[in-house]
Amino acid sequence: MVTANNVPLRVVAAGASGFIGRALCAKLLEAGAAVTILTRGAGGNLSSVPTTATFMNWHPGNSGEWQRTVGEADVVVNLAGESVAGRRWTRERKEAIRRSRLDATNALVANMTHGRLISASAVGYYGDAGDKIVDENTPRGTGFLAEVCAEWEAAANLAIEHNIKVAIFRIGIVLGAEGGALPTMLQPPFLPFRPWHLGLGGPLGNGKQWMPWIHIDDAAAAMAAAVFNEHYEGTFNLTAPNPVTNREFSQTLGRALNRPAITPLPGFLLHLLLGEFSSSLLTGQRAIPVNLQNIGFNFRYTSLLNVLTEVTRKI
Repeated sequence: MVTANNVPLRVVAAGASGFIGRALCAKLLEAGAAVTILTRGAGGNLSSVPTTATFMNWHPGNSGEWQRTVGEADVVVNLAGESVAGRRWTRERKEAIRRSRLDATNALVANMTHGRLISASAVGYYGDAGDKIVDENTPRGTGFLAEVCAEWEAAANLAIEHNIKVAIFRIGIVLGAEGGALPTMLQPPFLPFRPWHLGLGGPLGNGKQWMPWIHIDDAAAAMAAAVFNEHYEGTFNLTAPNPVTNREFSQTLGRALNRPAITPLPGFLLHLLLGEFSSSLLTGQRAIPVNLQNIGFNFRYTSLLNVLTEVTRKI
C-alpha cells in the first residue's frame, strides 16, 4: 500500500506484541505498509511478525525518538494495555489496567500531528448487557471495564480536536490458536489439568451470558482495512455477526473436541478463585457489528463450529 506520493504508508503500532497486534502487523507488512513497532523490550513476543518491521523502544512517560516517528506517521495504531485476564483484580491491578491504557493513548495522541488514529477498546464498554442486543449506539454500561473503556475511548477521541480521524474498535472474544481466549479456556491457569480433554468441560455459571466472538483473522483484517481506508471513522464492534450464549459456546466447543459439555463451573467457585475478575466471565454482551457491516466489511468466519474445530486442532 502506497500513499499519493508513491511511498509506503507509514504506520506506527503500539501494543503490537499482543495477539491481535502480531496478526495485524503481519497483514500490514504483507500489504506493503512501512510499519514501526513501538516496544518496551527487544521486540517482545513478535516472532510471527516479518522482520521487515522496524522496532523502536518507547515508554509513554519518557521522551525519545519515538515521538518524532509518531508525529510523522500516516496512521497510528494503539493496542497498548495490560491484560485484564488471568489474575485477580486487586486495587493495584485495576489501576495498572487503567493507567496502561490511558498513559499510552495520551502519549500517542499528544505527539500526533496529522493522519489517523486506530485505537482499541472492548465490548466491556457495554457492561453486563443481559439479553439485550447492543450495537455501537448503545450507551455505556456500568462496572469497572465499562468505566475503563469509556476513559480509554475519550482519550483517543481527543485526537479529533487536532483534525485527526479516529476509528475505535470495541474488541470481543478473539479466537485463535496462538493466543486470545481459547487456549486459556482449554487450560485455565487456576487448574493443574485440562478439564475439556478429561470430559469435564461445560458452561461458566448458568451459561446464559452472551459471548461476542470473532476469529483472529477477521479481527486483524478489519483493523487492517481501517488502516488503509480513511472511511473507517467512528466506533466499530469488532465481533462476528452472530454472538452466542456461553452455554451454546460450550456445547459447540464440546462438539469440536468430541467431548461432553455437561460439567458447569459454578459461579461462586469462579468468584472464590478469581475474585472480581470472575464478573467478566459470568456476564456478557450480545454485541453485533452494525458499523462494520454497514461499511461493507466481509466476515470470512461466521460459523462458530468451523472456527472452534479449526483452532482447537492447532492447540
